Amino acid sequence: MMTSTTAEQARNAIESAREYGTPLKMLDSQIELAVEAIIEDLTGRRGIKHEWHQIDQDIQNEIRYVWGCIIESVLVDAGARED
Repeated sequence: MMTSTTAEQARNAIESAREYGTPLKMLDSQIELAVEAIIEDLTGRRGIKHEWHQIDQDIQNEIRYVWGCIIESVLVDAGARED
């Protein structure tokens, strides 16, 4: 089972990128597709679509990055992907 460590590590990477002006590592295109599918599902629900679009783009990008890191971690833990 995945711990909150992955999300915490992703948040630390985001903070470091903000502090030092370094780019975040790129997510795998398949993981990006999975994240976008989740966002599409969420924003297709009443009330959530409006709220999602009220979130600043920078924060939306951070959410995408954290979710991508979580998905990647789950795949690694399941043996479906190498670390």
